[in-house]
Amino acid sequence: MAPVYEYATVTQAATLLDAVEAFRKAQDAFIQSRYQHRSVLLIDRNNHFLGKLSQHDVIEALEPNYRD
Repeated sequence: MAPVYEYATVTQAATLLDAVEAFRKAQDAFIQSRYQHRSVLLIDRNNHFLGKLSQHDVIEALEPNYRD
């Protein structure tokens, strides 16, 4: 498991594009790290954890009928 401080983060004001870019940067960094990040952590202005956004969440946001 990757340490929390190594995870990509976005603020609650971030757009979906911001989150996708955070995923991309995390995957690029994976080459230099032994951990593969599959989530982006959502934080508030005070760096408090609010939740996580998975790659699956992004797919569902882009294609609402994905499960159908």
